[in-house]
Amino acid sequence: MKTVHILSPALLAAFCLPAFAQGQGESANRPVVPPAAAERPEYAVEPRRDIPTPIGSEYGWVTNADYPLDAWRNGEEGFVDYELDVDQAGKVTDCRIAHSSGFPALDAQTCRLLIERARFDPAQDSRRKPIAGVFYGSIIWQRREAEFGSGSFTIKLAFTIDERGKASNCRIIERTGAVPADMQRRFESNPCPSGQEGAPVRDAEGRPVAHDVVMTIGLESAPSASVRAAQPGN
Repeated sequence: MKTVHILSPALLAAFCLPAFAQGQGESANRPVVPPAAAERPEYAVEPRRDIPTPIGSEYGWVTNADYPLDAWRNGEEGFVDYELDVDQAGKVTDCRIAHSSGFPALDAQTCRLLIERARFDPAQDSRRKPIAGVFYGSIIWQRREAEFGSGSFTIKLAFTIDERGKASNCRIIERTGAVPADMQRRFESNPCPSGQEGAPVRDAEGRPVAHDVVMTIGLESAPSASVRAAQPGN
């Protein structure tokens, strides 16, 4: 599940540094006087604090592991816009769905987890006093398969390391077992192990030479020992 958070609009920063002309004689030694606040470039403007600021990363608030089981089984997916009321202490006091995913279970799970997990530095007024505020965000509920699920598979790749150490002519030459769909798509779109230049292969006299490589990637996966121990009959 991809998680996308959309914050309230903030001021954009301009990264163009002001140019200063170098004078001659006394003018060259004059100290540079900082411009007045109204004349400073936009990048010097302090961030807005009239909205709550997430503490840490908000991308861990809701994860793919939080998918409601029935929604997962039914193939339910959707985009949720939400609004969080945040009090003066930075605590979420209420959650509203501004745009529904179309599935009540996903909407309800969104608000339940955000109220439980989201933490903020509160908004501030012009005097830097904490005030209540509203945080706006979005989440995409999207079913994804585990890359390292149960079962086993093998993928055999072939490629050439050229005289500069760069992999090229990458291709899948063999595939067995149940390769997870997401992993399979990645290998099909770019089967090269690395797109960057590395150390080349050298011959006996130390000259870089092209070299053909076959690499096998395999996975064997099974339930953990704790899960097996909890199963009936163990």
